[in-house]
Amino acid sequence: MKPLVNDRWRGEFAVIELGIYEFEIAGWIDPFGSWLRDLEKRLAAKQDVSVDMLIGVGLAEAASVRAKGPDAAALTAAGVALKALVPVAFDDVTDILNGPVSLAMARCADRSHEARSATSRRILVEPVLARFGAWYELFPRSTAKIPGQHGTFRDCEAQLDYVAGMGFDILYLPPIRPIGRTARKGKNNAQVGV
Repeated sequence: MKPLVNDRWRGEFAVIELGIYEFEIAGWIDPFGSWLRDLEKRLAAKQDVSVDMLIGVGLAEAASVRAKGPDAAALTAAGVALKALVPVAFDDVTDILNGPVSLAMARCADRSHEARSATSRRILVEPVLARFGAWYELFPRSTAKIPGQHGTFRDCEAQLDYVAGMGFDILYLPPIRPIGRTARKGKNNAQVGV
């Protein structure tokens, strides 16, 4: 998540399949990010940052203890390199901390004071056409080319270009049921056999 103003944040994630997604929001303090931001300001103001560099070394060493595998080696090396950078220029610090080290610091963040949302959130992801699609309802029986006969799915298929030409995105076929034998209506809705 990215900070906005007044303790408001914005985040996003990509969805790749239709369905229900469930997520939680968690937050924790980022001493490394705060340290790097403040170090940049102090270096720009030409202040003595010797103590700040020792704080950065401590952060890298603490993260290397939490880390496993390649992250542990990268963070240990970063701590050693930071110790050697007094006096320091910000470009030298960012060369050490950019890329793999920053990612390792993020993966190995101290989450002992993490706060989580009380409930998880759900998102229903539907097809894009569900927002704005234009539906055309077609009765297959009424698509026959020969009067007096029932239409088939092949007859419906022959209508697709016509429907698309009118600007419709979706073809809706109502449920197809057998024609009833009792209480049927005749021409012009007239009652038959009553």
